[in-house]
Amino acid sequence: MCPMVSPPTGAAGDLQALVEYGSDAIALLDERGIVRFESRSAERVLGYAPDERLNRSAFELVHADDLAKVAAASRPLDTEGGRGP
Repeated sequence: MCPMVSPPTGAAGDLQALVEYGSDAIALLDERGIVRFESRSAERVLGYAPDERLNRSAFELVHADDLAKVAAASRPLDTEGGRGP
C-alpha cells in the first residue's frame, strides 16, 4: 500500500483518505480474484496484514460451504470485463 505523501485535496484526495483511514476493509481484486490492494483496515477486519494477502486469492478466506455461492456471485464481474452486473 502506498501511504499518503501529502494531505489529500479535492475529490481524489477524499477518496484516498476514505480508503486509507476508513473503518471498512477495502480490497481490489484482479479478474482472477487475486488481491492486488487491501486497505489498512483489512488487518483489523480480517486479521491479516495487507501484505500477507497481496498476490493471493481472495477466495482462500471463504469457507468451503460458501465457496460455490461466492464463485457464482463473482462470475458477473468476469463476464462484464470487471464492470459488474
